[in-house]
Amino acid sequence: MRPPWMNQFGALMSGGNWSGTVGTLQYDQADFSLVLAPTSGRISVVEYSRLYKAEELCIVSHKPKPLPQHLQLIKPLTCKFTS
Repeated sequence: MRPPWMNQFGALMSGGNWSGTVGTLQYDQADFSLVLAPTSGRISVVEYSRLYKAEELCIVSHKPKPLPQHLQLIKPLTCKFTS
């Protein structure tokens, strides 16, 4: 890990060359970058991969157990209808 060349994300310079992180990727001085938004100009010189966002919400619950005895009366019933 190291800071980007010229300490920028990347700006288009003359001749189609890029500075910063985009330039580092363009000239194969780095294999990947973690934070680099795709723009129409950058897409022409950098290959982007799919983004996976970390899930911030996690629901945890107990495994279902049989209803206690006092709730057995309201347990859903199954009905069979005949035609």
